[in-house]
Order: sequence, then C-alpha cells, then structure tokens
Amino acid sequence: MDLAALNLARTEFDRAFQSMTDLAGTEFFAEIERHWSAFLVSAHRVCTKLESASKPCPKASPWWGRKRHEIRNDPLLSYVWHARNADEHGLHQVTQKHPGAFTLVPPTPERPIGEVQVT
Repeated sequence: MDLAALNLARTEFDRAFQSMTDLAGTEFFAEIERHWSAFLVSAHRVCTKLESASKPCPKASPWWGRKRHEIRNDPLLSYVWHARNADEHGLHQVTQKHPGAFTLVPPTPERPIGEVQVT
C-alpha cells in the first residue's frame, strides 16, 4: 500500500471524527450544517485516499474492491456516500430545520444503555 496515501486517509478520518465531535457540541443550526458538511467531505476523502493507497499494491486492490462493495451495500455507509454527493453536487439543501423534542429513556434490563426518543 502507498503509505503516504494511507497517512492522508488517517488525517481525513481524524477530521471527520473532529467534525462529529464539534457537531455533537453545538446547538446552532448554522454550525450543525457546517459540521455535517465537513464530516461528509472528510468521510468521502477517507474513501478516495484508501482507494489511492490500494492501487499500487496488487494484494490491496481486492481488499479495496470488498470495501467499495461494503460502502455500496451497508445502509449507513451508503447513506453517508449519497448524502455527500447530494451535499456537494445537489441543488437543494440537505439539512432542514424541523421543530421537535426528545426524551431520554432510562435504562432497563432489556436495554442497559439509555435511549433517546424523538417526538
């Protein structure tokens, strides 16, 4: 694998992680939009850097093919991929403000981690 491209993929991963951290820490819609868009761009760049890293290595190309298949077929990864394309290439806003509320549900024996119910 191309180590320089692999290091760049790691840098983009760190940026995506930071965008999610920043997103979780804000309440302002404009900042939410900005952090979400930055996350989508960095997440896409992780994929392109990994693809570039795998090209020079014959053993890594099949690995990248499996990962590309996973991106296309996993619901969450596919959603992120399409959200990035809509954000970068679409003519409509990908984020919208909707009034609502949420309730923290206390843990139960069946669900030991608290859940959030959105209403």
